[in-house]
Amino acid sequence: MYLFRMCQREALHHPSGKFCDVLSELVHHIGYDAATKLIKHFGGTTIRIPLGKRAWPRDIEAVLGRESTKKLLAVFCGSELYVPRRHKEILLHRNISICLEYEETLRTGASAQEAVNILARRYNFSDRHIWSILKGTDPEAVTVERRRRRVVGQDKESASGAPDGSVPLKTN
Repeated sequence: MYLFRMCQREALHHPSGKFCDVLSELVHHIGYDAATKLIKHFGGTTIRIPLGKRAWPRDIEAVLGRESTKKLLAVFCGSELYVPRRHKEILLHRNISICLEYEETLRTGASAQEAVNILARRYNFSDRHIWSILKGTDPEAVTVERRRRRVVGQDKESASGAPDGSVPLKTN
């Protein structure tokens, strides 16, 4: 445990993350959604995680919410945490989401142009930019994310025994 904490603290002071990947640590401890919020709001800066119960980080809580902030404090309390920008990864994730939403819109019976127009309005982009995203995004990355979402969807179904939003059958 001591080596882990030492490695973690060293990485916090090295923006390059040579010793440990700070982003994977964040995802591991506070979850993907909370880590993404933290990166979007504080990316590229060093934030001080206060030590002790009296110094509650209200600015972090405003971004993450109370539960995720508690998790962050439990691990990084008393440290200075460099939050990486990871701008390329965030853009790739957004572009993959656009590709998957495009596929989903096509499945509803919309034409390709209608689907692009819907996405352009949703993301506040031009239709040309949506087309360039659709053509320029790595198909393998889209396939991997599609599979990941299916697995997550199956986990939700198996946990309740029925798909989300379904009405349970009455058995007499």
